Parts: sequence; structure tokens; C-alpha cells
Amino acid sequence: MPKDQRLEIRISSLDKEILKEKALNTGLSLSDYILYASLGKRLNYRLSEEEISIFKMLTSYANHFSRSANLVSKDHKAFREEMLTTSRLIRSVLEQKFKG
Repeated sequence: MPKDQRLEIRISSLDKEILKEKALNTGLSLSDYILYASLGKRLNYRLSEEEISIFKMLTSYANHFSRSANLVSKDHKAFREEMLTTSRLIRSVLEQKFKG
């Protein structure tokens, strides 16, 4: 549908800067960001370099806990289960923060 209508709003300069930053984080123009947000459309945010680094690090930790648990003998069942639980917990947090 062609965009042939114009809408003007009054906001503070602080609010405008906040909206511009949020639009930048989604890869949208300010106009499209405001439109999508106001219509309740899903906005996908880009991860920062720091968030990507943290995601990779935590994924690595979860993998190490799982692999280490597989090396623990059956005689140390409680320790093995604790390691597997820790791995699952890390993955759960990653899913909530980065995928959900």
C-alpha cells in the first residue's frame, strides 16, 4: 500500500533520541519503527557485538558442562546431575534473553 498520508507528532528531544536509537537497533527508519511499534508489529532487535560475544561464551560454557558431565563416572551421580542442570539452566537463560 502506498504511503501517501503524513502524520506529525510533538515529542520531547529526549523521546526523539530514544526512538531514534531504538529504530537504529532494529534496522528500521524512525518513521517505520514508530509505525510498526504503534501497530503492534513484531520488532526484531539486532544484537550488539557485546551481546553476541556473551551469547557465544555462555553457549560454550553450557557445552562444556554437558561434555564434562558425560565424563563423570556413574559413581558421582549427584555431581553429574548438577553439571547437567547447570548446562540446562544456561541454555534456558539464553533462550529467554536471545531467542524469545
